[in-house]
Amino acid sequence: MSHTYSKSTSITDESRFNEESAPSKACADGLLYKIADLYIHGTPLIISGPDYFKHVKRGFMISRKPKVAHEQVILIDIDPKVGKILRMKRREHSRIDPEKAKRVKILSGPTKGDIVNAKSRRFEDLDLMETWNGRANSRGLSGGDIFNIRTRKQLETYPGTRYFKCLMFTAVLRNSAGGKTTFVKGLNKDFLNQLKAEIEDFEFSPLWPKDKGPWDRTNPMSKDKDVFVYEQIPIWNKMGRIVKMKIFTYHERKKTPMITGVIIWR
Repeated sequence: MSHTYSKSTSITDESRFNEESAPSKACADGLLYKIADLYIHGTPLIISGPDYFKHVKRGFMISRKPKVAHEQVILIDIDPKVGKILRMKRREHSRIDPEKAKRVKILSGPTKGDIVNAKSRRFEDLDLMETWNGRANSRGLSGGDIFNIRTRKQLETYPGTRYFKCLMFTAVLRNSAGGKTTFVKGLNKDFLNQLKAEIEDFEFSPLWPKDKGPWDRTNPMSKDKDVFVYEQIPIWNKMGRIVKMKIFTYHERKKTPMITGVIIWR
């Protein structure tokens, strides 16, 4: 089945990133949630955009009985228009499954929907859809700045090693000065350094020459000809408090390259 990427650029168009219009993103997100589900269960905090049902379904993978006593999923988005759509979808959800719908909390708008100020959770999906070094909000914070803030908040809120913690992230590779080198430095500075971990680089297989691009494409995650998701294998200097880390690059056909990952730590 062929897929076509939605031409819409509206932030309120939930079809922009569904399985039909963005199969590579759907594949990558699904892989990350399956990995996280092996380690952590609790209330997830998810930067959702307008696609309510996709994120609620995945959120309840992480927050579900009997793994947790009180199921809840928190969706957050800074755009009030997106918040309005999410609430409309929750009303639709309440007609289908009222018990689950009442356990979905929506935070939206410039104050409550600002991820920088949100209460820390052991599972956070930070799908900023911005470049690591690019401006991400009205305060002039970059994606990396926000990842750094959220990591620090998790450390402050859950300082011990008893429970698993998880940060999931997505960033845009386009217009990222320095390419992979910049990303490695940013990953170390904005995530790993706080967790006493460090990577040297990512492996690059000789089966895929470097002149074909900065990222390895020898580890495809799908046989679907319309899905372009590749695992990037880190070279560790030290793992520190990291239990598991998976990094993928992906792109839709002829569209912006992205990088996404999950970091699970104690």
